[in-house]
Amino acid sequence: MNPFKCISYLTTFGNSDVPDGLTDEMYDEWMCGCDNCQDACPYNRRHDWNKGEVLKELEDIASVILPDNYDTLTDEFLIHNIIPKTANHLQVKDLAALRKNAARSAANGKETGRCGQKVGAPKGSERS
Repeated sequence: MNPFKCISYLTTFGNSDVPDGLTDEMYDEWMCGCDNCQDACPYNRRHDWNKGEVLKELEDIASVILPDNYDTLTDEFLIHNIIPKTANHLQVKDLAALRKNAARSAANGKETGRCGQKVGAPKGSERS
């Protein structure tokens, strides 16, 4: 796998830059990481994605953390409410990249008419 073409790598460790040969649209609505590899993994095909616990802390702020809102969220809010929930994929130094990813996600979502509806899910995908 080439990490320089991996959405997860680029949104978490690649400073949100778009390398030559890729376009903003290829990032779809991903803001941090991506689940395409998990979705494609044959070991996960038997997994029931409807089972599991809801992360209450994120559910409580779900309407606030839509991509369109990131330009108005304070650094303090992101540091205390978002960064700790990324399993150390993002750090405080990555706030600018997170905002850049959010702006790209919002723009891509507006193009498809889905902005904020399925943040973090690839276009047309439903886990089953």
